[in-house]
Amino acid sequence: MFLSSQNQEDFSDSYNVTFGHHMENGAMYGDLSKMLDQSYLKEHQKGILYLSDKMIAIRLYAALECDAYESNVYHIASIQQHRNSFQDFVHENAKVYLESNVKSTDKIIALSTCMSATTNDRIVVFGVLNEIEKEAP
Repeated sequence: MFLSSQNQEDFSDSYNVTFGHHMENGAMYGDLSKMLDQSYLKEHQKGILYLSDKMIAIRLYAALECDAYESNVYHIASIQQHRNSFQDFVHENAKVYLESNVKSTDKIIALSTCMSATTNDRIVVFGVLNEIEKEAP
């Protein structure tokens, strides 16, 4: 997984874009295409992002297909400034959208991978990030 160079490495931005290779064996982001099926996304909605100093819970809520140059997905600075427009775009264009009460103040992660080696088509799965509180010793 690679985080966009436009993002802070600690995932503190309001919108974070990651990229991963679409591996046929399901490694890396190879299974993101399965998220285009509503029942699969619903069954695989939760994950954890492990960083060196913290853990962040991920709750996936949408999956869409787009072009690699889709500004409504990949123009990070604009999206961070226009969160309501971004959420409208995702809701209107997602192939799968789970009603999840996503708020404009939520931190979002986008998981992006290619659909094939010969096109600019992309699969992008969106999730809400929530830092996991460490338990007291």
